[in-house]
Amino acid sequence: MDEPVKALHTPTSQLEAFSHLERIAANLPGMIFQFLKRQDGSRTVIYASSGCQELFELEPELVQADFQILYNLAHPQDVKSFEQSIATSCATGEPWRWEGRIITPSGKLKWVQAVSRPEQLPSGDIIWDGLVIDITDRKLAEEKLRESEARYKAILDAIPDLMFRLSRDGKYLDFRGEGTDVIIPRHEIIGKHLQDFLPADVVSLSQQAIANALDSQSLQTCEYQLPFPQGMRDYEARLVVSGQDEVLAIVRDITNRKQTEVNLRSLAEKFAKIFRASPNPITISTLSEGRFIEVNDSFVEQSGYQREEAIGRTATELKIWVKNRDRIALLQELQKNGVVRNMEAEFRCKSGEVRTGLFSAEIISLDGVQCLLFINHDITERKRAEIALHESEKKFSKAFRCSPNPITILSLKDGRYVDVNDTFIQITGFRREEVIGRTRRELNIWVNPQDSVTIHQILQQQGFIRNLEIELYNKSGEPRVVLFSAEVITLGGEPCMLCVTNDITERKKAEDLLRLSAKRDRLLAQTLGRIRTSLELDQILQTTVNEVRQFLDTDRVFIALNESSSKSNILAESVDPKYPSILGWKSDDETLLAELKGLIGSNRLRVVEDISQTTISAKVKNLYQQFQTRATLAVPIMMGEEMFGALIANQCSKPRSWQAMEIDLLQQMSEQVAIAIQQAQLYQQLALLNTNLERQVEERTAQLQQKMLELQELNRVKDVVLHTVSHELQTSVMGNLMVLNNLLGAEDQGISFPPPPHLPLSSIPVSRSILERMLQGNDRQLQMIESLLELHSSSARGIPLHQEKVSFSLLIEGIAKNLEPMLLQNQASVKNLVPKGLPLVSADRAKLQKVVNQWITHSCQYNPPGLKFTLKAVVQDGVIRFTIQDDGISMSKIECDRLFDLYVRDPQARCSTGIGLKMFLCRQIIKAHGGEVGVSSNRKRGLTFWFTLPLASLSS
Repeated sequence: MDEPVKALHTPTSQLEAFSHLERIAANLPGMIFQFLKRQDGSRTVIYASSGCQELFELEPELVQADFQILYNLAHPQDVKSFEQSIATSCATGEPWRWEGRIITPSGKLKWVQAVSRPEQLPSGDIIWDGLVIDITDRKLAEEKLRESEARYKAILDAIPDLMFRLSRDGKYLDFRGEGTDVIIPRHEIIGKHLQDFLPADVVSLSQQAIANALDSQSLQTCEYQLPFPQGMRDYEARLVVSGQDEVLAIVRDITNRKQTEVNLRSLAEKFAKIFRASPNPITISTLSEGRFIEVNDSFVEQSGYQREEAIGRTATELKIWVKNRDRIALLQELQKNGVVRNMEAEFRCKSGEVRTGLFSAEIISLDGVQCLLFINHDITERKRAEIALHESEKKFSKAFRCSPNPITILSLKDGRYVDVNDTFIQITGFRREEVIGRTRRELNIWVNPQDSVTIHQILQQQGFIRNLEIELYNKSGEPRVVLFSAEVITLGGEPCMLCVTNDITERKKAEDLLRLSAKRDRLLAQTLGRIRTSLELDQILQTTVNEVRQFLDTDRVFIALNESSSKSNILAESVDPKYPSILGWKSDDETLLAELKGLIGSNRLRVVEDISQTTISAKVKNLYQQFQTRATLAVPIMMGEEMFGALIANQCSKPRSWQAMEIDLLQQMSEQVAIAIQQAQLYQQLALLNTNLERQVEERTAQLQQKMLELQELNRVKDVVLHTVSHELQTSVMGNLMVLNNLLGAEDQGISFPPPPHLPLSSIPVSRSILERMLQGNDRQLQMIESLLELHSSSARGIPLHQEKVSFSLLIEGIAKNLEPMLLQNQASVKNLVPKGLPLVSADRAKLQKVVNQWITHSCQYNPPGLKFTLKAVVQDGVIRFTIQDDGISMSKIECDRLFDLYVRDPQARCSTGIGLKMFLCRQIIKAHGGEVGVSSNRKRGLTFWFTLPLASLSS
């Protein structure tokens, strides 16, 4: 039995002392506690004083009953520091100190400080006696002080001027000049007088300003000049009273401002000359009424109005605006932004001719009067040329814009984009303005820059390119494989390159995935074959790790034992010679081995893409560093419910993102390795029986042979199911689908295929309806195969869920949107009556989409077109109940009760086997979410499918 814990549970003789302790604890501004951490990792609050209720809003008895309730109050951002502080105290034996935030059950945020000293008991358990106090007020005060100091410092740092504190007699009391060009050290300024640094006239002016500020108790300003080797500099000093007979002077260099004023006067003279000589019409009118104050010669020449005809009249009176809305739009833009740039509008000349111009306008001030400065650039001829060009290119433009393939036009001279179509924008992610005028190199489109050279060489040699396979980046940096075609054209008299690309990335990925899948199937078949035909375990395991490393293209693959009495915990290894071998490694550190086992066994799979980004103990981290491991993928080798070992892949060169197929391969290989090890163990048991139990050899040998035959038969059946169904049937059905789709496509295009020479022509033609029925039949076979495989997978490993907290209302809204293509195909409609603002649920979006799709498909399949669906949801008893109601054909109660069962139905029954499998999988998905599922027949007509989902936990 464990040794008694040092606790506050005192003997009867100490009850008086205990009562005295309770009174002391009640008067303390916090909570006294006694905390126990056992060797098995469990944690318990043995004692909590009455301050627990005030501090944590929890009764002491509740905290003592379940430590997790107290632990859940820790702020999510402070949980890590809390755990680290406990771990550090346990490891070092030093007193435990922690400051952090908690969120009380009522939602209050508090800062607490916990202090205690650990003591290790003879049993190995650790006990803490300590105190937790509320430091919220102190933390808030510290935060406000920091903010105040930061604001004050920011204000001072943001002021680029010199600051002086001066006495009435001109003595420097303090000085701040960081960031300025003052070269005299601060200590040489403090204590000196104005006359020590400034000319006499400036000193006199400054003394007068100081006296005026002190006497009038108001702000005083003075300007003066100081000589420098580079010339005179202008300064402005602002003086304000800062104490008894002292002022604060802020001095600013205004040399640039003074120079700007001189430049503005010069600029006004230049503006007058530009106004008169500008080739563009310029007018100045009042802002309030719009009456012309001045017009230049270009306005007279363009509009036909003499200067005296325009001055004093408005553009409206002269009927210059063709469309009054253009005038209103210009004024609105001026009110909004204060300026107008190149606004296109039509204007009318005195002769009545209508022309097009680009109008720019800005508000200026003339002698204190707000005026508008207008500039009109006549673009009539350019617009006419553009219209003519537009008409000539209209046909080309339609084809260019409507093409489903990305089309671009580039200048042949420098390779800059002249134009791109909408498909290019959609596929690459670039905006049109980001592309036009730039080159592919500037946009970093080339995956292989040598492709640019190859394209130009081919164009120079033959003038065109057809279906050249290259790789290009899109805006996000994703490489895409395309078939590139190009032709040299002339556009606007300039040679250009018309480029058309056909994105075949998905096709290439599918081909690569198909090849990889075939390679994986061959590897699994070879491994299973070796296991069936050989009992040489060492050879099987070594060949397995060699081939898995080659398939994954990784740096190390090895098989590790859970427990071993041999010299090493590693059974087999394949490793790149550049990295250290782990073969022969063995550790007597039970803590390390237990942690390694827990990392794999807790989830039955360990996927780490970057070791540096995961939380592990120092021992495990050192182990990874010792063998240069940067990423790891580990799958347990299970012998029934016991973990025998693990199949592990390491990436040593860099972090790595493990793909789903790679994970699946490792999981399947671990199953085969388990079979191999189990066979080897059976073989060892048989050999031991042959040695020690010769009298029973015949009986035991027969039993073992029977077990071996059963095991081989199970393996054979599993092999047939896995490979025949997943490979042969799928490949055959998918091939049929491809052929039938091609035949339908050919029929739609009017293409006929010649019959084989050995068949009469009359035996070849097949009607479209037969092809469609064949296509539907193959599609049903493929769906049934996929359902069987999914059923096998869920039976072996359960339904895998990728859950996240989502709003149920938004979840159903997204699912309903994704149903639109199916509903359109079946001429069905959905009315979504799910209320807004339903609570959160923890759900796998894709799996729930699959359930709803299957129910909609079921109703559409057994009802005529035009079906109407209604979606509803209510919250009751801690769950959300969701229903899908249709107005189609009803079912009997027996059919409803058996719809979600797994059994083989009559092929002529209302629900085929394939539908039955999918309905069974729907129930498995909902049960994996912790909910229930069912269907009922409505009184009048139709069915109502329903499922429930538990509400998401607030503490999770």
